[in-house]
Amino acid sequence: VIPAGLPYSTLSVSGTASLTGRTVATANAVVYGAGSLTLAGHTLVAALVQVGQSTGETATITMTNPLDSIVTTTFGASGGSTAGKLTAGTIVVSGDFSQSALNSPQAFAPSGSHTVVFNGGGTQTLTFASPGAGQSAFQNLLVTNSAGGLTLGSDVLISGQAAYDPGVPDIVHGNGHT
Repeated sequence: VIPAGLPYSTLSVSGTASLTGRTVATANAVVYGAGSLTLAGHTLVAALVQVGQSTGETATITMTNPLDSIVTTTFGASGGSTAGKLTAGTIVVSGDFSQSALNSPQAFAPSGSHTVVFNGGGTQTLTFASPGAGQSAFQNLLVTNSAGGLTLGSDVLISGQAAYDPGVPDIVHGNGHT
C-alpha cells in the first residue's frame, strides 16, 4: 500500500503495491522488476512514469477502475504484458509516449474503455516497438494538443475510438502520415 499525501520525489515499486489516494511523485514513478502497481480508483502524478526498465522484467500497472488516472509528462512501457490489466481509466500525457518490446510485445495492451489523452503544448512523439492487433496499441485516443500535434515514430494502432477536441487541428506527422 502506498500512502497518499506524502511528499515523494521518486516512487519506485518492485513488489505488489496499490495507491490509497492521489499520489504525486515530483520526479519519477518507476515500476520495475516483477513490480505491480494497482491504481485502485486513484490518481498518480509524476513527471516520468516508466513501467519496466531492463531485460527480463515483468513489471505492470493495473488500471481497471474508471477513476484510475495517470498524469505525466513522459510515459514509457517496457515491462510485462498488460493484456487485461488496462481496461479502464485515463493516462494523460503532456510529452512523449513510448512502448518497447524489451520484455513483452504487449507491454502496452489496453482494452475496454481505457483512454490515453495527449495534451502537450508542443509536438508530442508516439513510438511503438510492437504495434498491432494482439500486441501493443491504444484503445481510445484523445488529442487536446492544440500547438504541435503528434509525431509518429512508428506505426500506431488505435483499437477503439480516436478523437480531437473541437478546435484542435488534426495534425499527425511522421511514419508516412502528414
